[in-house]
Amino acid sequence: MAETSIPAPATAVRMETMVERLRRRARLVLALRLAVLVFLVGGWELGVRAGLIDPFFFGQPSGIVEKLIDWFQNGTSIGPLWKQIWVTIYEAGAGFLIGAVMGTRIRSRAWCWARSSSSPLAWARLPRSRWRW
Repeated sequence: MAETSIPAPATAVRMETMVERLRRRARLVLALRLAVLVFLVGGWELGVRAGLIDPFFFGQPSGIVEKLIDWFQNGTSIGPLWKQIWVTIYEAGAGFLIGAVMGTRIRSRAWCWARSSSSPLAWARLPRSRWRW
């Protein structure tokens, strides 16, 4: 008996894997996001230059970038920009910490007051926690 074999096609068709499809989709999504960003910022710039958008309320993106570069290089009228950024972050963190501590203390005091109260309605004033100690 003669063995018969099926010849391979001249152009091998390669199956695209799921990982390759996901990577291609991720690149497409990133490209579309960048295209939308360029379109919006470019339209904003052109609208201000053409006089369609009031530059008093919506400054030019190029002017904003120039001003930021100037502030980083030379500082603002009240000091270096890096110091102002640090102070803002510090104040936000301190405010969060103070608020968290004060809120915890107030809640703790209210819980202790409700536990020590003889009124059966005192427990109804505080929301129940699902954690039982």
